[in-house]
Amino acid sequence: MSWFDIINAHVSVVKSVHWRALGSGGAVELRVEAFNVFNRTNLGLPNRVVFAGAAEREPPLVTAGQITTTASDARQIQLGVKVKF
Repeated sequence: MSWFDIINAHVSVVKSVHWRALGSGGAVELRVEAFNVFNRTNLGLPNRVVFAGAAEREPPLVTAGQITTTASDARQIQLGVKVKF
């Protein structure tokens, strides 16, 4: 595994409940999905710009080599309901 691998864990739980009020094949499906369950921070690439190129003998930029972004989103959870009839 290298330092730039993105690691995410996604989980989905589905429960289907038969409901006769919707007819013979009627059912309600309940769904919970979680993305990036462990809320792991995947850091972006470091800033590769070292010099701005404005002057001949300028000092390096203070942001050179700093990581200021993430490569993935934070934990997200969504709920869903599907009615089958």
